[in-house]
Amino acid sequence: MPRHRRQLPQLSGRAFLTDGGLETDLIFHHGVDLPYFAAFTLAGHDAGRETLRGYYRRYLELAAATGRGIVLEAPTWRASRDWGALLGHSAETLREANREALALMVDKSVMAPVLSQPSLPFPVSAQHKRDLHVSDAQLQCIKQRVAAGDVKVL
Repeated sequence: MPRHRRQLPQLSGRAFLTDGGLETDLIFHHGVDLPYFAAFTLAGHDAGRETLRGYYRRYLELAAATGRGIVLEAPTWRASRDWGALLGHSAETLREANREALALMVDKSVMAPVLSQPSLPFPVSAQHKRDLHVSDAQLQCIKQRVAAGDVKVL
């Protein structure tokens, strides 16, 4: 088992909350139009970012009220090459969309230190690297910062 999997806070035996049903909640409870369930598109404009902040804020307030830790999922589920093509995104606009969506996760209103999809911890493999649009140089930088203790990647 990879060493980092034994150190995840979710494995401490404490109960954690997680958000759930981002796209379903936004579509059915808030009337947000999400073609192909692609919530990452919201991170590209002010109104969309505020919608996402509101979604996360509700979970953060619940976690605080119950004294629980929380694991949030970035809105990047559909921000991959295949889904991006269906939505008319180029590789560059997908990279920007992923950057915007992940920047939101470290926004002061959200405060979730993530690389991507924190509710699904995984080692960054070649397949995941493709979906995250992480270059070899970027991956090396991430590894160096983790080793130095600067950041934690779930």
